[in-house]
Amino acid sequence: MTEVFDRYQMSTRLRYQRAARANRRLDIQGLRMIAILSVLACHLWHWPRGGYVGVDVFFVIAGYLVTAALLHSRESDGGPSLRTYYWNRFRRIVPAATLVLVLTYFASVLAFTAARAHQIGIDALFAAVFAVNWRFAALGAAPSVAAGHTTTPLLHYWAVSVAEQFYLVWPAVIVLLGGLA
Repeated sequence: MTEVFDRYQMSTRLRYQRAARANRRLDIQGLRMIAILSVLACHLWHWPRGGYVGVDVFFVIAGYLVTAALLHSRESDGGPSLRTYYWNRFRRIVPAATLVLVLTYFASVLAFTAARAHQIGIDALFAAVFAVNWRFAALGAAPSVAAGHTTTPLLHYWAVSVAEQFYLVWPAVIVLLGGLA
C-alpha cells in the first residue's frame, strides 16, 4: 500500500513540474473542467438552472488570465503591445468563427425558408463583428437555452460576442491604468 501511495505522490509531483515548465496552472485547468461539465450538464439535464454558471466561470478565468498576462508583460519588458495582443486574438478567433458563421448561413439557406435564412444571415453579420449579443437584446431574444428557447442556430455567439468585447476593452484599460501608475 505504501508503494502505491509513493507512486501516486511521485506522479503528482511530476505532473506539477511539467505544468510549471509549460507555464500551465493546474488549478485553472481544474476550474475550466468544472465550467465545461457545468455547461454540458445544463445542455443535457437542464441543471444547473439558468445554464450560465459554466460560461460565467470561463469569463472570470479569461479576465484573470488576460490581466495576469498583461501585467506580467508590463513587468518583464516594459509594457504590453496592444497591437500584438489584438493581432493574436484576431488570429485565434476570427478564422474559426468566420468558418462556422459561413457554414451555418449556407446550411440555413438549405434548411429554412428564405425569410428565416435571411434573419440567420443578419445574425451572422452581427456575430462576425462580435455584436450579436446587442442584436439579441434589442430583439428581446436574450439567450435562454436552458428554458428551451432557441431563436437562431447562432445563439451561442452571444457569449463569444461578450468575451470579444471584453478582450477589446479590458487590455486598453489595463495599459491606460499602467501608464497612469
